[in-house]
Amino acid sequence: MNKILNKQRMVFILVIVSQFLLSILVFLNYSLDNPVIQIQKEIMYMLLVVFIIILNSVWIGLFLHDVYSKTKKVNLKVNTVLNNNLKDIYVFGEIGIIFFDEDREITWVNEFLERKNLNIIGQTLEEFNKEFARLLEEKKERTQVEIGDDFYNAYIIKELKMIILKDETKYNNLLNKYKDEAPIIAMINLDNYSDVLAILDENKMSELEAKVRNEINEWAKDHRVVLRKVRNDAYVAFFQENAYQVLSKERFALVDNIRAIVVDDNNLTISLGIGRGISDFAKLSEMAASAVDVALSRGGDQVVVNNHGKNMEFYGGSGEARSKRHKVKVRVVSKSLSTLMQVSKKVYIMGHTIADFDAIGASIGLYSMGKYYNPDTRIVFEDKLVEMKVRSAFRQSFEKEEIDEMIISPEKAIKEIDEDTLLILVDVSNPVIAMSPKLVEKAERIAVIDHHRPGAKIISQVFTYQEPAASSASEMVIEIIRYSEQKVRITPEVATLMLTGILLDTNYYKNKTGTRTYEASMMLKEYGADNNQANEFLKEEFEEHQLKTKIMANSHTPYYGVIVCSAQDDDIVDRTYLAKVAQEILEVKGIKACFVISYINEGTIGISARSDGSINVQKIMEEMGGGGHFSAAATQIDSNSLEETKEELYSKLESYIGDNRIE
Repeated sequence: MNKILNKQRMVFILVIVSQFLLSILVFLNYSLDNPVIQIQKEIMYMLLVVFIIILNSVWIGLFLHDVYSKTKKVNLKVNTVLNNNLKDIYVFGEIGIIFFDEDREITWVNEFLERKNLNIIGQTLEEFNKEFARLLEEKKERTQVEIGDDFYNAYIIKELKMIILKDETKYNNLLNKYKDEAPIIAMINLDNYSDVLAILDENKMSELEAKVRNEINEWAKDHRVVLRKVRNDAYVAFFQENAYQVLSKERFALVDNIRAIVVDDNNLTISLGIGRGISDFAKLSEMAASAVDVALSRGGDQVVVNNHGKNMEFYGGSGEARSKRHKVKVRVVSKSLSTLMQVSKKVYIMGHTIADFDAIGASIGLYSMGKYYNPDTRIVFEDKLVEMKVRSAFRQSFEKEEIDEMIISPEKAIKEIDEDTLLILVDVSNPVIAMSPKLVEKAERIAVIDHHRPGAKIISQVFTYQEPAASSASEMVIEIIRYSEQKVRITPEVATLMLTGILLDTNYYKNKTGTRTYEASMMLKEYGADNNQANEFLKEEFEEHQLKTKIMANSHTPYYGVIVCSAQDDDIVDRTYLAKVAQEILEVKGIKACFVISYINEGTIGISARSDGSINVQKIMEEMGGGGHFSAAATQIDSNSLEETKEELYSKLESYIGDNRIE
């Protein structure tokens, strides 16, 4: 078509040029000064001009007619082809067309949608699919919709009252298949295997191993899991995402099943570490190994899922962590920590925000040790981030000059910290609830000493000592001090504050108290700890007693054995006092778990949770951003509404109770 038009265009140009030249000749001839011929030529030339005009008009008309005719023939041919094959084009491209009127009633659909048996003419868009109505209301043009078993990308042209649907079902099914078949690796570990092996005789151990092995093999067979035994106490499992979804809905019942069949065999349990969310098998294996390490450090008997690029998930953990500390291990830990202190330019020690007696007591203990290995050791401390009772006891125990030498503000620490500074987090492993999260973020070398079950590892962590079986951070620190290479001495004032931390966290040796707790207390007594002074630090004022009574009166029982108490909106209560109230309520007969809620400062709400061991309050608090132990945990939330916080707690309780119904 273009070649024909170009040819016609060239002919037209040649004609115009020749006529233009002829007109010039006529003009020159006409302009000669010859009076005799002039009149005769006027008539002749006028006729010639008229002839040229007529000729041009005819030629232009013929040219345009020729172009129009050829264009019409081509368009006719295209339309004929399209009209004959348009239906096939829509079907081949899997494109659906819908027209609707002003009332949003569907007036026409193309054959592609008719072949899908969509009898929708006469229906409104809302009746057909609410997503289309939402699309019109939100003034958007594109969305994704499911119609029956099919999946479409939808594009709406509002001016034409037209919807174009592109069938993406095959692609969507392929994508879902890819997701369902994504590889997952799990590491399965038999907890306390070596301890049980040392206790049971050969026949009983063989019988126990057979029961556990059969249970694991049956579990693998039922869930299409490929299982490989790598040690007597360890397996590696390979499965796909669709199997994982089933397992997670079952809350990984294998953990409970193993616990049930070996209940009389020295509490042998299992832990699973799972890596998922990536196709790299080497990375998955690394993630699974990291997850099982976290599970073991949290006390075992649980499942930890390490999601690539996301937070870890925790399942199970229905038993208290058991003490497995040995003097040899503590000695190694003490040596490692002292070496880190020596090679560091500076040492900063920091507890959690709204620090209690245990956080401050353990920090002061580490400070005393740190001064032996690194003179430039400081405690990160800010009055408003420390509980009122602790502030008072701290300033009562030391002179102002001693305190000034001992502490550094978070703001100054952030300015002065460098790559050679060691930051020791004590009584906390979650950077979000550290006294200064910004300092944790800036630190390049971090050591963690904590008695709470750990969550995800901090990236710049160079040293970790986490013992969920320990009663308190102060208990762990005094052991580190006792087994230090240098003969570290602490003052009676330091020992008293550390003892106060142990008394607080054990509720005067009523909770989480083991032989090592008493040994730690004896060590502190040797250093001059004063029991009477520690008791005095923890005594409540008359106003506090009144407040406790008021909190207890404002209670609600959402489930049998579970009680939720809260202070009034205008009350500010120390975290230590919340814990004390929760512990006292737990001592009431029939109470299995208690949650006490109050403002701990303006804009921050604290929850202290306690249980008798039948409910894992740590799991519930972790889901609300906190942590702790199986039977003692807490969290703090930036919120201006006690009611909203209570509703969130009720939601978490409903989820937990649904999975772990209290009998």
